[in-house]
Amino acid sequence: MTSYTLRPYQQAAVDAGVAYLTDELLNGRHGLIVQPTGAGKSLAIANIVARLPGPCVVLQPSKEILEQNAGKLASYGHYAAVFSASFGRREIGRITLATIGSVVRYAEAFRKIPYVLIDECHQAVNPKGGQY
Repeated sequence: MTSYTLRPYQQAAVDAGVAYLTDELLNGRHGLIVQPTGAGKSLAIANIVARLPGPCVVLQPSKEILEQNAGKLASYGHYAAVFSASFGRREIGRITLATIGSVVRYAEAFRKIPYVLIDECHQAVNPKGGQY
């Protein structure tokens, strides 16, 4: 297991993300954390999902990003279930990492998961519709 200390801007993002997601007054509202390339988004995601009180799913646009996030979580001692056709796995757990293409066909299985994070959320914007 890796020992680490978040940078102040990472800690602020994690604290804000957890506070926002767990604020009952904001239930059902969408939030956004923006971090540039190299800012440690995988680390922020790992810390946010580890602190959430209930099940969560993190949606990734690709197998490569899912692999990166799973590795980061594991290196800090957190297990993530994987729901991805690319990996040949359909696991759902307290923390589930999934590729969006795999979840689309099984959306009902995720309906009761209270926390959803989208890595690379700019991919979710499609005026013509799309998987998200």
